[in-house]
Amino acid sequence: MNNADNFSSVEKDMDVLHHPPFKEEVQSEQDKICYQKFLDGDMEPFEELVIKHKDRLIYFIHRLVNNLTIAEDLAQDAFVEVLVHKERYHFQVSFKTYLFTIGRNKAIDYIRKNKRMMLVEEYPESYDEENQMEENLIRKEESELLYHAMKKLKPDYKAAISLIDIEQMTYAEAAKVLKKNDAQMKVLIHRARKSLAKLMEKEGYSYENK
Repeated sequence: MNNADNFSSVEKDMDVLHHPPFKEEVQSEQDKICYQKFLDGDMEPFEELVIKHKDRLIYFIHRLVNNLTIAEDLAQDAFVEVLVHKERYHFQVSFKTYLFTIGRNKAIDYIRKNKRMMLVEEYPESYDEENQMEENLIRKEESELLYHAMKKLKPDYKAAISLIDIEQMTYAEAAKVLKKNDAQMKVLIHRARKSLAKLMEKEGYSYENK
């Protein structure tokens, strides 16, 4: 993956909180058509899926591990897993849900293996480099505040808001990614939004995606 272009469209991520999402069911069907062609031996549709989803996958993982370089590596590992074990996807959920589940598992594995290091370091070693990248992505003051507030949330809260409010997944899709049932998912997103709202209110902003 090329670092320079990985986040060319990610500056729009925060704006999706205030705009109607593109019809996910149409996107999902298009993805499934591409994946079937990939299963039939055509590599070009797989490359299309990588291009389509890599930015958001990297950004999702980045919000979990707080390290852009690691997020890029883990996202690449996720796509490699899809490529090597392509028969594991059985079309019961959207490809995006399946991919983000793999990405989240990669992030959890990384956090568990590096927990001590992540607890000691307030910021990753590459923070200066990441911050320069982030300045190009998060230009509005409110969006920047939202980004930093999310970094203070519990991992499950951060993941729930990322999936539902930013990635515009349904509760059912997010529940599959986070391995929750519907009731647990509703409680989790409610608590996550409440926690984020408190952090935003301390800085004079509101979080209204409730």
